[in-house]
Amino acid sequence: MTPWNKNKKGMRLSPKSEFKKGSVPWNKGERFEAVSGSKNHLWKGGITKLVDRIRKTPEYFEWRVNVFKRDSFSCMMPLCINRAKEFNAHHIKDFSSIVEENNISTLDQAIKCAELWDTNNGITLCKKCHSRIRQHEKEYYTIFTNLIKLYDK
Repeated sequence: MTPWNKNKKGMRLSPKSEFKKGSVPWNKGERFEAVSGSKNHLWKGGITKLVDRIRKTPEYFEWRVNVFKRDSFSCMMPLCINRAKEFNAHHIKDFSSIVEENNISTLDQAIKCAELWDTNNGITLCKKCHSRIRQHEKEYYTIFTNLIKLYDK
């Protein structure tokens, strides 16, 4: 049986791409460090862990269920044709923006913040539509708020 990197005659398939004896690797002595914490361009002052804890509270699950019920467990994105069974409750006004604007720094403050749990700030989206609007939430803000106003009548 011939090794995976040799052809039938026993020769190496690509001798040019193999590491040559005595050569020095291009990154010898360099250390790669991931940019994390306050040095990362996505840093928002350390609120991520708090946001994750808020999303695991019973209040958050109750908010999600109320949004799903109001929207009849269906994607509210106009012209969505997905027959998905998995949905996301999307905050129309960005969740982390609400946390920042209300200076929420503890879980107790988050639970008392009425704006976080307002079902009129939520909309049901299928996973595909939810991923499609990522990074474009501001463009959909007026569309979603108008949809909620229509369904509240």
